[in-house]
Amino acid sequence: MQLGFRGSGLIRDDFSELKLPRFVVEAIPPDPVALFNFLRQEVTDDMLYFIAEADYKTDVREYLAGLRKIKVGTDLGHDLVRYAHKVMSLIGKSKLLDLPNNLQLMPQYRMKDNLFSHTARAFCIGSLIHLGKCHHDDYEYIFHLTDSCEMLGEPYCTMLLQLMVAELEKLEPWNEVYLSWASCLVYLLTKDERLLSTTAQSGLKNWLEATKTETFPWFTQYGEPQLYSCSN
Repeated sequence: MQLGFRGSGLIRDDFSELKLPRFVVEAIPPDPVALFNFLRQEVTDDMLYFIAEADYKTDVREYLAGLRKIKVGTDLGHDLVRYAHKVMSLIGKSKLLDLPNNLQLMPQYRMKDNLFSHTARAFCIGSLIHLGKCHHDDYEYIFHLTDSCEMLGEPYCTMLLQLMVAELEKLEPWNEVYLSWASCLVYLLTKDERLLSTTAQSGLKNWLEATKTETFPWFTQYGEPQLYSCSN
């Protein structure tokens, strides 16, 4: 499933209720690099080649060289790394089924639930976030990263939660970027109640209640987040 939110909301003047609750930080120690480092270990050279071909199979050698630098974690400011941002963005924003037709991907690459494709996409988005290349208008990345990590299971989801908490502590609680990250965090937490105590779960519901009146239309008129498929 591709993640997103839709609905209608009301305008608010006070955004303090949208700040990340302390009980979430206490339950999930923030870690901005754990997921990135894990993905660097999990991504294979075949996956890097798959990513490198995303730009209509042009400049594959240069893209691949940059991606390999990211994987080993060296020389991340190199021109080849910056050049590789383009294909990482293409894969990161893709719905996996909607990649350019002329890529002539093997059948397993086109399967929506294929772990190969989700690992590659998670690596791309995790790298872009780590390298500071997700800008204010790129908030949809977190929906795709949540989608892939959920498909990949543990320990991806736990490390994604740690990344979310780290990022939400830095962001201002009022714009689309913040709300997209917060919405995905709520989604993952409510999928696994073992992560939080009963008291924390109640607090989580209160936080969700606060976010439903936000001006950005990601909540239904009933105040609950509504997941939908971006491909519909």
